[in-house]
Amino acid sequence: MEKKLNTDRHGRTAWLQWLSKPQLKGLIIGLAGGLATAIIPLWQVYYVNVADVKAEIGSIQLVHQPDHRFALNSDALKLLGPYLPGSKAILSEPTELDDYPLYTLDELQEAYRGALRHLANQSNIIAELQEHIATINAYLDPQNHHYLLTEFRVLTLKEWHLDDYLDREEVDYYQTQVLALTRDYPSMTFHASGEPKINRKGLSFLLEDLKEDLQDAIQNINSQLNKLRNNIQSIASHLASLSRQQNEEYSYFKIMVVASNVGRVSASMQMDGLLRIDFGQSNYLNLPLKMDDYRSQAEIPAYSTQIIVFRTPLLAEFSSDERRLIYTLWGGTGNVRLLTLDTQGHIYVSKAKAFLHDQSQKEIFDKLTAALKTASN
Repeated sequence: MEKKLNTDRHGRTAWLQWLSKPQLKGLIIGLAGGLATAIIPLWQVYYVNVADVKAEIGSIQLVHQPDHRFALNSDALKLLGPYLPGSKAILSEPTELDDYPLYTLDELQEAYRGALRHLANQSNIIAELQEHIATINAYLDPQNHHYLLTEFRVLTLKEWHLDDYLDREEVDYYQTQVLALTRDYPSMTFHASGEPKINRKGLSFLLEDLKEDLQDAIQNINSQLNKLRNNIQSIASHLASLSRQQNEEYSYFKIMVVASNVGRVSASMQMDGLLRIDFGQSNYLNLPLKMDDYRSQAEIPAYSTQIIVFRTPLLAEFSSDERRLIYTLWGGTGNVRLLTLDTQGHIYVSKAKAFLHDQSQKEIFDKLTAALKTASN
């Protein structure tokens, strides 16, 4: 036994002496250095020089597509035609439905408000036109020495703003003819006193025609506004239906995201994202997202914060059942989480937020209010 112990002791001593040789010591140090050289870069790549992104929902907004246009697809909506942009005269007769272009909901609602103002002002409009007719009668009366026919001028027509009641072409015609009869000096003859001879008969016929057109305008106003009055509730109902259609179909959700990168390298985010609406137990609805401005928002530098805006497709692209569910959940019934992805395949999931309009703004306001109460105590 003693001999065996001595043999083992001698072997260990020889082994230690062999390890202590300078050549071998250098070899071991070299191998250790090489191993460290290989491991450290891998460690830096996978654990140190990486992006570390936290993307949280800042706000959620339901945005109505402002440029969507609707047709006047009912007789009631056609009555708004004279009050819409591009109408020749506010009291002109509505033309065929196909003659109208498409209009935004804002334009239709503004036309509706104009129609209401017109209804409220009907008596003033009629009184104003009757006053113009009375003035024409005064000029046509040879016994009226305060309104001499020879003193009728085109300025009077311009002051009446007749294009509010007659077609622009008619108004231009009357103004041109009055100018020709009262101011076309090169073709006029003159009295011995030097005053031009005005064609009284021609001017009288012209004013009689104008008076008839104004009388017709009064009849049209009464007829049109009475029809408008009888259909005003139907117009309001149609506009409410279009408003619901725009809200439910021609709208989209805009999600503002605060993305912070606390990593040592920049992160390049993918254009696509996902908004998951959780409701009930194990129930959810996924809304696909697209980055609003990919070129300027996708890159998040190291140790920085970036505001990223995502948007969903138009709600019209979802099924009717999905749209109904979205509007049922919108307003606080569900919670939402944002899922984003960078180009390295790393997935980032935000904290859950209430499915509300600008919920973060309310949270910030509540915190500031609470801080003021604490400071005042």
